[in-house]
Amino acid sequence: MVVSTSAQLFVKPLGYTPETTEGTTPTSSPYFSPIGAVTALNYKKDNSLIEIGQIGSEDVIDYVTGLTVREASTTFGLTSSSFLKRAVNAANYGTPTGTVSQTFSLVYSIYLNAVENFVFLKGCRPKSCSINMEIGKVTECSMDMVCTSITKPATSSGLTTPTFASLATGDVWDWIDGGADPVSVNSVAQNCIKFSCTIERNTSMDYTLGNTAGFGSQPHARRIRGEFTTLWTADTEETLFDASTEHTIAVVLKSATSTLTLTGCEISMISRDHSADEGGATVTVYSYTAEAASLT
Repeated sequence: MVVSTSAQLFVKPLGYTPETTEGTTPTSSPYFSPIGAVTALNYKKDNSLIEIGQIGSEDVIDYVTGLTVREASTTFGLTSSSFLKRAVNAANYGTPTGTVSQTFSLVYSIYLNAVENFVFLKGCRPKSCSINMEIGKVTECSMDMVCTSITKPATSSGLTTPTFASLATGDVWDWIDGGADPVSVNSVAQNCIKFSCTIERNTSMDYTLGNTAGFGSQPHARRIRGEFTTLWTADTEETLFDASTEHTIAVVLKSATSTLTLTGCEISMISRDHSADEGGATVTVYSYTAEAASLT
């Protein structure tokens, strides 16, 4: 048997569980839900060291620990909308469950030298998320997060009777799961070939004197923008653009299961590119902004 010094495959796939206390993973019988079909996970731990010099020497005399930065990002194909809702839907400070107002812990495990090791990302909140739909492809989402702490790999999870996430099975949502004409503007179906939406939560970490770890995080300003590409068969959206008329964009991610609704939308830019050697139909790219978003 070859014993590797680095991780090869996840033993337990990436899963999440809500936190009651920000930055603390529930230890008694926590249930970790799957995120989806995860294709990438990245995280960083940065102590932001600051060099301190002095006159009379070319070398530093000391280092000051700056703000400790713990951030993560993941890319996944949708198998449900539960996890994505935490980044899309509006903050709810009174009833935070399932929204960006509630932090969550992420956990996965890997083999290090043939021994299972657990890694926890705690106090996580979405910083931004993106949704991308395109003909012939899986509906792909990516999410950037801030974390209060990221643990060093450990051979014990420290949890009592946990239920860990299982690998995603069954249907991974793709470009046909939303049914025919899944994108509509003011309830009018679009001949859409591509759609994207990015929701910035602008989540930032707060710090207190004497503590290198973040005290906690909060989203501060939701900003929504994206674009959709259609076959050029109508000019209705151009009329909306000329009049700066607000409208609603609805995108069915999966029929009878999940719909993204963007309200207070305005088209900010229209782009067309005519070419003599164009192999397909002329398309129009509409860039938009939105005031609010909700995901069912």
